[in-house]
Amino acid sequence: MFIGPTLPRSEPRLAAPDVRVWPPARHGDLFDSAIRGGDTVVVIDGAYHQAPALRHKEILAVMGREVRVVGAASIGALRAAELAPYGMLGVGRIYSAYASGEIDGDDEVAVGQAPDGEWDALTWPVVNLRHVLQLARSAAVLDGERAARLLAALRAVYYPQRTTAAVRSVCRRQGETEFARWLAEQREQDRHFGDLKRADALAAVRMAVGGQAPQPDTQPAPVVWETTYFRRWSNAFARTCVDGLDV
Repeated sequence: MFIGPTLPRSEPRLAAPDVRVWPPARHGDLFDSAIRGGDTVVVIDGAYHQAPALRHKEILAVMGREVRVVGAASIGALRAAELAPYGMLGVGRIYSAYASGEIDGDDEVAVGQAPDGEWDALTWPVVNLRHVLQLARSAAVLDGERAARLLAALRAVYYPQRTTAAVRSVCRRQGETEFARWLAEQREQDRHFGDLKRADALAAVRMAVGGQAPQPDTQPAPVVWETTYFRRWSNAFARTCVDGLDV
């Protein structure tokens, strides 16, 4: 499972036997020889700013080796929506929103990540803000017009700068201090309030750990992914040790 800011490594469900936890996925990670046919790979988080992002043909290639690939919550949901016709499995509301075209931007799930190896989220993703605003409408804290205006203002903040303090500042500028107070109160009662990414990630983990990840109906043919670029990446990342030599 490739997990970073969406779920902490201390999450109890990740302590299940046979679960291996890796940092956010990046270009080259799926060439790891530890990933074998019959395995299930769950992609939740990925690197995209400080390192090359996980590429589509890498996912197609590992699925071509009879590995199930499940995506949810963050870049996993985005890649699952893009590769669903080829057999990648998507889980959760964020995946469904991408798949239906309700959302389409990479920035919807982007967050600033702590660089200390724990990969904690430092900022708010748009998908969580949109979800919180929907909850505020249901609680009659905001109406539709005010929620849409506030979402536009929050989305305009560059994702690594969309901290909790920045969210409060935008709310003040928009005259939505009542909403800011309401959100703070909800977060005091439940620190995961409105965290749609977390909910989707937990759903994907439960499905994979419970052995409920179905075999995809389709499997990518080699012609789809065996390109010059793929062979170059394979030579660069698919390595092993033979007689003490890195090959």
